[in-house]
Amino acid sequence: MQSDERPGRAPTIHPPLRRAIAGMAGIGVALAAATAGPAFTRLGIWSGMTFVAVAVAGTALAVGVLRAARWAVPIAVAGLAAQPVIALAAAWQLYAGVPAAKADELRRLGIRPEFGVAVNVAYSALGAAVFAWLAVRWRRRNRGAQ
Repeated sequence: MQSDERPGRAPTIHPPLRRAIAGMAGIGVALAAATAGPAFTRLGIWSGMTFVAVAVAGTALAVGVLRAARWAVPIAVAGLAAQPVIALAAAWQLYAGVPAAKADELRRLGIRPEFGVAVNVAYSALGAAVFAWLAVRWRRRNRGAQ
């Protein structure tokens, strides 16, 4: 395995964590790709293209993280940092009710709104756990450098 200390590579994320982050991106790619087909036929070309764009960007991010590309790390960290808030917001939607516009879009895609939001809660909770792992690793590493 190559060292992360080469120029253009991110030295702060060890391989198991990189694989976990890439796995999160891969799950997002799978969800977006699976939704693209129904989006094209039920919501229109622009909605379908949005899901395709998310799948392509997620693939690029996963590859970038696996290769420890410096550009991918800040993007991945920002996305992971948002996951605890997203999980709480989605959980609130399950409790208080899915907003009408979102529920309508999910129904048009052939997805029960509560199921779609529950998948979002699960995905975001997993992302929050990966972010916590990242934060603990960085804190330990930076504490040792002092």
